[in-house]
Amino acid sequence: QAIDSLSKKKISEHDIASAAEEDDEDVPWVEEKEELILIAEDNEVNQKVLTHQASVLGYTVEIANDGAEALSMWEEDKKKYDIILTDCHMPNLDGYGLAKMIRSQEDDDERIPIIAITADALQGTDEACYQAGMDDYLTKPLMIKDLSEKLDKWLSKGEKAKSKATSQLEPISVDKSQDVTDASEAVDATVLPEFLGTSDQEVIEGFFHEYQKTASLYMSEMHLSLSDGDFAELASLGHKLKSSSYAIGAKKVGDSCLAIETAAKDYSGGEDQSDIAEIVNQLQKYYDDVEAWIEQHHPNISALAD
Repeated sequence: QAIDSLSKKKISEHDIASAAEEDDEDVPWVEEKEELILIAEDNEVNQKVLTHQASVLGYTVEIANDGAEALSMWEEDKKKYDIILTDCHMPNLDGYGLAKMIRSQEDDDERIPIIAITADALQGTDEACYQAGMDDYLTKPLMIKDLSEKLDKWLSKGEKAKSKATSQLEPISVDKSQDVTDASEAVDATVLPEFLGTSDQEVIEGFFHEYQKTASLYMSEMHLSLSDGDFAELASLGHKLKSSSYAIGAKKVGDSCLAIETAAKDYSGGEDQSDIAEIVNQLQKYYDDVEAWIEQHHPNISALAD
């Protein structure tokens, strides 16, 4: 409930002031853009992060929960959206399939820009995106400045307003008392404010709260998938939790999710599962540390109602 209201609200003068250098000059309102963005993303935390980032930049978005839903929304009115941002790995229809379907239906003079947002920063990922018909790609965790630059590149309208908005996003004011000081720290507190483009504590705590809700569910499902020997599902869960963990600054959790995703994809059956089980157990410890860190640094989150 709290995060929904936060992700949908327009950025205020106070938010901009928090994201810009503090001086005596009045900080202007970020101008609302005309362009409408279609986002295809199945992870709820990532949906809300992207919605918030776009709102900070002045854009309006509509969300599709997978590629099939995005395709249907685009087919209803092919001139409605100005650009599509899509995750690559989604159920029902992935981002690659979405791009191919759209390109097969477009007229030559009505090509919509499609940008992939992928957690796979691996060699060959960019080529796979281009071969599917995408125009560009971004890697997760996606910083707001990177998103702004790509939207500037592919959207032709409002260049002056977009450049003006971007200049107000930095530097972010962060509480340095929560910086990572040693390897035992569970969360780098500087990451999420930079990621979102704001240091507003209400916004920050809303996203930590949303992360806790989804991550705890993914953790439970991981243990169940491991017990059932469902390694395809285990890899999928690792992939989902990976990007949102990196986004909040929980690097150890993100790295462990990457290890689980890789190991589960490589598992062919009949082999010793103890290595994968060990990674899952280590992930649980790191996640428990993150929960404890959030409780210590953001005690108000426990009062947020679902």
